[in-house]
Amino acid sequence: MIARVPLRPQRIASQYASRPVPKAETTPIPVMATRGWVTNSLPIIANVTRLFRWSGALLFLLSLLSFAVVYGWRLRTPAPPSADATRDAVANVLLFTVFALHHSVMARTGAKAWITRVLPPQLERSVYVWIASLLFLAVCWMWQLLPGVIWAISAPGNNRVG
Repeated sequence: MIARVPLRPQRIASQYASRPVPKAETTPIPVMATRGWVTNSLPIIANVTRLFRWSGALLFLLSLLSFAVVYGWRLRTPAPPSADATRDAVANVLLFTVFALHHSVMARTGAKAWITRVLPPQLERSVYVWIASLLFLAVCWMWQLLPGVIWAISAPGNNRVG
């Protein structure tokens, strides 16, 4: 179990009574006792944490590159005739809703507190990046092409009327 110790512990009893220095400041508590003690004390955990963080960053990069491929190749082709365009539209809405809900839920303090209870606090952002990247990959590759044109942009100067 990981104990969370505040960076500046509250004053207790007569902790600073015998200190002859101004404002009763003492030598700072070592970083190992206040934050990051898991990754500083156990090299194997530090390496696993570092691997998890970097692999999350690489997954994020992969999801962005994947979007470029999907947008530039798959979404530029005309949609094939679909037996059920409504089903495809609902699938797209569900994909995007799950992606958006993740962003909304993970922005809440309660979700962040739950993650830091389950995992080390240093991994909170990495967990968010992992989940967001996987969901973005799912949105990119599971997106259904729909028939028809919803909107079109013409080149500047080609919008002359009359």
